[in-house]
Amino acid sequence: MNFKEGIEKIKVLMASIVAPTEATPAPEPPAPAQKFEEVKTADGKVLTIDKLEVGGNVLIDGVAAPDGEYKLENGNSLQVVGGLIAELSSPLEDTVPEEPLPAAMTIEQLAAEVAQLKKQLCAKDTQMAAQSAAFAKQAEATNQMVELLEQFSNQSIQKPTAPTKSWDDMTPLERFKFRKQLEEQKQN
Repeated sequence: MNFKEGIEKIKVLMASIVAPTEATPAPEPPAPAQKFEEVKTADGKVLTIDKLEVGGNVLIDGVAAPDGEYKLENGNSLQVVGGLIAELSSPLEDTVPEEPLPAAMTIEQLAAEVAQLKKQLCAKDTQMAAQSAAFAKQAEATNQMVELLEQFSNQSIQKPTAPTKSWDDMTPLERFKFRKQLEEQKQN
């Protein structure tokens, strides 16, 4: 790859960073193989579950379990909706008192909260403007770097030649080296 090809690749890369045309979605990793475990209900049915948490698949005889509540042998219960676990509960949950709902907010409290949120939004807008300015400066610096690389690539890479001397101005050592170079060139 020569300098010009390298610079063209850098330009394409920088253009995609500075002004992305379209966001290409990242390829999705392959889905891991599901591992199912069998759980017995209190009435003797066998449920096949891939994960014992909300959102886990529940199967009975290889088919999605019908909607409803299933009590397990260990005392826990599952609420199934659409073949998925919608809720898990244990007997201990019934003994824990539920938190009371918060009291309704007054209009003044809502107005104060809205004012606070507006202040936070303004602060975020200011931060975003500063980040945008910094990004614009970085893009300009990148463009200048590319221009510099273009100028660099247009320069000759050949070593400057030493000024030639006439035969009379050469020292005996220089004459000897010159003859030797001529002989080597004739042989090649």
